[in-house]
Amino acid sequence: MISKICTAAVFVLIFTQTCFALGIGEWKAETPFGNIIYHDRESDITSFNDRFGDLKVDSLNEWYFYKKHAIGSTLTGKYFVVDENTLAVNIFNNKNEWNDYLAKVNLKPTVWVRWHGEDWTFSKEDFFAALLIELFIGLFITGIIVLLKYLKRNVLKQSIKLKQLAFRSLMIYVGLPFAVTIINYVLSLYPVSF
Repeated sequence: MISKICTAAVFVLIFTQTCFALGIGEWKAETPFGNIIYHDRESDITSFNDRFGDLKVDSLNEWYFYKKHAIGSTLTGKYFVVDENTLAVNIFNNKNEWNDYLAKVNLKPTVWVRWHGEDWTFSKEDFFAALLIELFIGLFITGIIVLLKYLKRNVLKQSIKLKQLAFRSLMIYVGLPFAVTIINYVLSLYPVSF
């Protein structure tokens, strides 16, 4: 029973930062090359705007950044490629044309495509808030586990190494969520595909 609760707690701790990035509401994020992706809360529409504020692509569904391009699909079933330097926009009516174009101009990532469908940024405030929440929850869970094992050792007279248990619990319930949060923050700083 305790192991199931502990497993659930690890998942809660690892995904704590999700509460900071639900994609709800209005947001605006700068692309890696200085343009803006904007989500309007009222219309629930996400758009790609150039650095001068002009609309380039509307109704974004998902996108990725690669070789100074924003590449993706729209909610209307179209596909796009935006050159972030020249601000040239190519719109495709079907996926086959789009894929052919991507292959022709070598815009298909070979290692990892990092698809985005909402605000990918992770602010410093979100980062430190997530770490603080994870610290408190992790220490609380570790304290409960050590206390229960301590009581079990003293009541049932079983041999339990509390220091090793405490260290292992801290690594699982504090260290692992911290590592995931730090990786998530670093990845938000570099949203491009490889």
